Amino acid sequence: MFSLSKLLTNILRIILQNNSKISQIKNHIFELIKLAIPVIIARIGIVSMEFADTLMVGRLSAAELAYQGIAYVPILILDVILLGLLNGTLVMIAKFFGSKEYKECGAVLWRSAMYAFLLSVTAPLVCVFGEEILLLTGQTPELSKGGGIVVFILGIGVPLTMLHFVAVSFLEGISRPTPAMIMMIIANILNVFLNWVFIYGNLGFESMGAVGSALATVGIKIFLLISIIIYIFNMKDHEKYGIKIKPKWNWNSWKFQRKLGYASAVGVGAEATAFATLSIFAGWIGIIPLGAYSIVFNLLALIFMIALGLGIASSVRVSYAHGTHDYKNMAFAGWTGLGVNSVMMLSCGVITFCFPEIIANAYANDSELISATIPLVVFASYFFVFDGGQGVMANILRGRGDAWIPAVIQAFAYFGVLIPLSYYLAILQNRGVMGLLEAILIASIFSVTTLSLRFHRLCVMDRK
Repeated sequence: MFSLSKLLTNILRIILQNNSKISQIKNHIFELIKLAIPVIIARIGIVSMEFADTLMVGRLSAAELAYQGIAYVPILILDVILLGLLNGTLVMIAKFFGSKEYKECGAVLWRSAMYAFLLSVTAPLVCVFGEEILLLTGQTPELSKGGGIVVFILGIGVPLTMLHFVAVSFLEGISRPTPAMIMMIIANILNVFLNWVFIYGNLGFESMGAVGSALATVGIKIFLLISIIIYIFNMKDHEKYGIKIKPKWNWNSWKFQRKLGYASAVGVGAEATAFATLSIFAGWIGIIPLGAYSIVFNLLALIFMIALGLGIASSVRVSYAHGTHDYKNMAFAGWTGLGVNSVMMLSCGVITFCFPEIIANAYANDSELISATIPLVVFASYFFVFDGGQGVMANILRGRGDAWIPAVIQAFAYFGVLIPLSYYLAILQNRGVMGLLEAILIASIFSVTTLSLRFHRLCVMDRK
């Protein structure tokens, strides 16, 4: 009788424990998705504008698409490194919001805005030399000239991008991402209209191709920055966050935020530089391969925005839990983020695997370009889970406050694995753009595996 009672008690305890864990997981998934949906839509909005640009330019001509694709190389490196330096903004705002130090959130916003301006103010001057920069990468004079003009125009928008990123990070850090999402939806509608005007030459304007697309992009960035500044300064609770109170510029008081930014810039900068290098390799192969790679890269970036949105939401939740020393929930938040992302990325992979012809035809009407793109889209569907997973884990580790080790892991994955392997497969082995994608798959598997092991180790250390 005693043994039966003990057995039933143990069974009941296991059931209750499992129900508690299931309930906890459900709660984490709910909170993650609630925060992630507007973040994902806003992030997809950024890339969907590039998607529209690529699609509309690609349907004009393969040459214009190549100019646009090669112009993104220096701009991508510049944008991503600067954004990386500002990545500590979201983590610190989320940490102060979680600990209810609301006026510190506003102080971080002000300091980050000033920092963003100082970092990016010289970017347009650098981009004046767009043609020379492209020539140094080994591109042909024709490609460098056409792409160089686009680099110059896009460079004007770099400071606008940085200031907008800081403002968006503030809203996401205080769990208010919906306004930024709405603004981004409006911006996408305006972008299509401006592209129609400038790319194809409507309403009295001449057809400007990739240059027209770049002009539309800068106009949209001006709209986004003005809109979000007006919103933040007119929030009903702006006094709670000290929005209109300028903080003291004490350099040492926010050194941890900058430390996170330095490390993040190394990690994402390595990734951006690696992918830009792959664009250079594609340019060496030819105009059509470069156009096909540009299409696949745009598709990859579009789907990666789902992972980035989930990564940012996971980072915020991990940062909340870490700030209150709730290490059990921190671990749950991190692993839940990776799990939800894996399901989402797998779903995207299935769709692209099943409909490569539709995707390729949506981007271009050049039969040679379409034929080159279809097999690349099919293969790309294999690595969404791994590429998206490494992006999520990098954000989760930043939310935990882990700075340099994730950066070193990412730098090695892309400089030590991706670049040499892509050169070997694509150039030396003559596998073309397919070799570039094969290298991306291998580097992504290495990155997500190593970053996950790092987070597991930190979770074990925190709970001791």
